[in-house]
Amino acid sequence: MTKVKITKTQYEILEHRLDIPDCIHEVLNADIDLELEDPRVEIEPVEESANKLKALAKRGTIDWSELNALDKEVLWDSIDGSTFIGASEGFVSSQQYYGFQRSFNNLVDKLEAAGMPTIFCGFI
Repeated sequence: MTKVKITKTQYEILEHRLDIPDCIHEVLNADIDLELEDPRVEIEPVEESANKLKALAKRGTIDWSELNALDKEVLWDSIDGSTFIGASEGFVSSQQYYGFQRSFNNLVDKLEAAGMPTIFCGFI
């Protein structure tokens, strides 16, 4: 099963990171000097991928098999680099906070079942 149903809360979790593609770009290029003229990944494709993933998540389904290598990297970073749970701590009730944690863990489980590796090794 490569299709992942995305709940409203899971969309919010993904959107929180996908709304800052410059941070994702920085992570994808972390092993090189960003001042170089030939970074590993340019910012524009990262922005396009983040927007594509946000649109898919907002519609409620992401199909892992239909994502290209960059989409998979951006999606991975939106999970691995997520600060949504930490940012919500202290600003929501403990019940909401644990609900966010359950939703995040469920999202990871669904993406792993769809094909996202447990340990990231890179797609591009």
